[in-house]
Amino acid sequence: MYRTLVQFFDQFYPERSVTITSTDPPYVTPAVKHKLRKKNALMLSGHVEKAAALAAKIGIAIKNYNSAELTRTDMLTDASEVWEKVRQLTGRAKNSASNENPAVTADTLNDHYAAISTDDSYYAPHRSLSVLSITSMQNRRPTYLNRACFI
Repeated sequence: MYRTLVQFFDQFYPERSVTITSTDPPYVTPAVKHKLRKKNALMLSGHVEKAAALAAKIGIAIKNYNSAELTRTDMLTDASEVWEKVRQLTGRAKNSASNENPAVTADTLNDHYAAISTDDSYYAPHRSLSVLSITSMQNRRPTYLNRACFI
């Protein structure tokens, strides 16, 4: 009896394998990764409404994981531990001056982009004589024709 039941489960509910790597955020559990793949397949096949509903479920699963992880920290006594957990969950590192390149400043970036966006062979185009300038049109008076001109 048990063997038959297991065969039915294997036939109608086969096992699926999902690979979780070290580059995945901690909230990406095997269930979340499976749902993400299913959502992507739904989007590619044009089932946007079903994909949106699944995306909402994925968001709830991620929120539940993050809130469970944050409840394991003591928020009242150790704020640094809480922020360390937040950085771990969001995948961001602590700000440090060693990550920044001191040679790159706003002035060096401005000088670089000014140098590459300047064309030494550029010349201003000649003014077109066929179009009246705005100032000359403002000084002109309209000419009205009366019926006497056509008789």
